[in-house]
Amino acid sequence: MTQNPSHSKPVVDTPTRLPSRFRRWVRRGAASLIAVLLTLVLLEVIFAVAGVFKPQPRVWVGDRENRESRNFIADEQIGWRGRPGHQFTYNTQEFKCAYRFNAGGFRAPAEFDPDDSRRTIALVGDSFTFATGVNYEACYAAGLEKRLDNAVVWNMAMPGFAIDQVWLTVRHYALPLNPDLVVVGLFAGDFSRSLEAYRKLEGFNKPTFHLVDGTLQRRGPDDRPGTLFRFVEARTRIWQLGRRAMAGAGYRWPVGQWWHLNAAILDKIRLDCAAQDTPVLFVYLPSKHWRPFPTLAAYMNDAEANYLDLTQTTDNPQPLYYPMDGHPNPQGHQHIAQEIARAVIKTWPAYAPRE
Repeated sequence: MTQNPSHSKPVVDTPTRLPSRFRRWVRRGAASLIAVLLTLVLLEVIFAVAGVFKPQPRVWVGDRENRESRNFIADEQIGWRGRPGHQFTYNTQEFKCAYRFNAGGFRAPAEFDPDDSRRTIALVGDSFTFATGVNYEACYAAGLEKRLDNAVVWNMAMPGFAIDQVWLTVRHYALPLNPDLVVVGLFAGDFSRSLEAYRKLEGFNKPTFHLVDGTLQRRGPDDRPGTLFRFVEARTRIWQLGRRAMAGAGYRWPVGQWWHLNAAILDKIRLDCAAQDTPVLFVYLPSKHWRPFPTLAAYMNDAEANYLDLTQTTDNPQPLYYPMDGHPNPQGHQHIAQEIARAVIKTWPAYAPRE
């Protein structure tokens, strides 16, 4: 008997069930994700209640306008410098200090003369080298000049400078004057400033860079991150904790954007000086906490650079700093001058004072 096709049982497609093992993985993954999110929310609440790890969103290129300043002017190459020929005083509970800028806008008692017959030393750095809180005759630039034979020191440091600004000062202001030696003062806080495009305390925009395929490129307004990134950075304390953790790791190991960006900038300082056959001495200027910087020391050792680590020069740093302000005091500047002079004479004996 032939079955009528019109009366055959219809074929129904049944959905294929996921393998039980895969379903278990999905459930476990979802549970883990929910647990992580709840943990992050709980930590965010705890940090907020405790008032720690307050978000500090970065200022990106084009976000802010320069503020008007009585003492400093904007500089396209390095961010800012002193108002040429300007003098002012700055008083705190711990010191009263006078400042004077030469015609180039740098803190110096005279103009920088490339035809000076003496050995010329260009000094670059941040406020520790600028000598915040110390009159010029007591700062380490002046002390170094006194301790070396037939030498003049050009202090080109500026308060608030980052490592990238120190490099650009070497490139655009120091090397064009053909100095006999460049001395680079490095403070640990300068490394974090390289990530910023604006210095809130001084009120000026600054050049900032990022690594693209291992090459330094200057950031522009088009390099600003997206809305989601900026929201997370501005609203979450956990993000701030992560940034601090990576910077802290960068002190000890060569890891993270914080270190790799600044290492590339230090490379530029060395290469620019080498291209002009100008020797360079790097000096680590620690804070009053006298914290070592193992990653920087390892970098300098691997690069076979001339390097002075001031944490190796004394076991009692406390008398060298203003307790509240944190900058080196006159005694601290004399200690710095003495140690740099020793390092310079050891490496370049021609600078030794004559008997």
